[in-house]
Amino acid sequence: MGIKNTVLKSADVIIVGAGLSGCLMAWFLKQRQPELFIQIFEQSNDLPLKRTWSFHQSDVSDNYLNIKSLISKEWQEHTVHFASYYRNLTGRYASIRPEDLSNKIKNEFAGQIFFNTEIVSVDEAAITTADGSVHKANCIIDARGPETLTTKCGYQKFLGLHLQTKTAHGLQNPIIMDATVKQTDGYRFMYVLPWSETELLIEDTYYSESSLMDNEFLRKEILNYVSSKGWQVQKILDEETGVLPIPFFQSQSNEKKLAVIGARGGFFHPVTGYSLPEAVKIADRISQLKNPSTAAARTVLNRYRNEQYWQKRYFYLLNRLLFQAAQPNERFKIFERFYSLPESLIANFYRASLSNAEKIRILSGKPPVPVTEALKCLINSGV
Repeated sequence: MGIKNTVLKSADVIIVGAGLSGCLMAWFLKQRQPELFIQIFEQSNDLPLKRTWSFHQSDVSDNYLNIKSLISKEWQEHTVHFASYYRNLTGRYASIRPEDLSNKIKNEFAGQIFFNTEIVSVDEAAITTADGSVHKANCIIDARGPETLTTKCGYQKFLGLHLQTKTAHGLQNPIIMDATVKQTDGYRFMYVLPWSETELLIEDTYYSESSLMDNEFLRKEILNYVSSKGWQVQKILDEETGVLPIPFFQSQSNEKKLAVIGARGGFFHPVTGYSLPEAVKIADRISQLKNPSTAAARTVLNRYRNEQYWQKRYFYLLNRLLFQAAQPNERFKIFERFYSLPESLIANFYRASLSNAEKIRILSGKPPVPVTEALKCLINSGV
């Protein structure tokens, strides 16, 4: 006997998926239009917020104040370390810890988040759950997890340990890239966030052809790095991992009629894999719609996608140069050269707003990759 469909009370907005993009969308809608009836449906038994999100203030400059209360920690400066130089960068850097975002969203949307809910279909006007219930809304936002990419890609993968040190570690500002470590499995660097005088998040990070990780080995590598800095571990407080696709070309979504956000909709920085800045920009635009509808949200997304087309096409080219033109153990040279460029250019790179002159500047000068391999990537891109 089949399950009989039950149509439940309509909402103004239904958000399917409570990851980062879904949570930020709900947050912006609530702040901008508190009268809206919002429902969030999540298939797991808790918010799937399992890793720290970091960003430069300039990445979200127009919306910094809108997310300031979500920020766990921010710093006035940050550094990069390479064998040939160390550099201090003056832009403000911020992080949102998963437990902090989870607590804020649960408190803000108490009674409006439905966990352990399997979604069997999503369309423009309603979602259907595994028990046969049909939930209607004027606006359906699809924020489910990413689909399998339909294009070739590399990966940015990491394992991070949240540590408490026995004594003050002395680190004042984040090290967003310490590439002085041994270069293995592609471009490798340590990423270090000082949460307090005795707390650190340290991530062993790789730009690699493979998504596979030996977690036990990476834990040992992080502890070896800690020891090399003269820090002593009091306790391992937590652990987080991630594998971010670094695509070589634009991946096309099959869900043309839906308003799809987040990584599933292709809204992330192609080179860094970071999704928070684009999630903020998109939430900002959709939350300004009066009487939001699925069609209107989809129009906003398509307009944003068109605006970003040439920026992202350029970033896909950079990804091909990184993975297909550079030898794995030589990839660090690309980042080493990039971080020697003007701070304004670096900031524009992260917020995906490079001028044509800046795009040329990144590729000009003595090439950090073989010229013949670079030309193959350029020809392959059609530019």
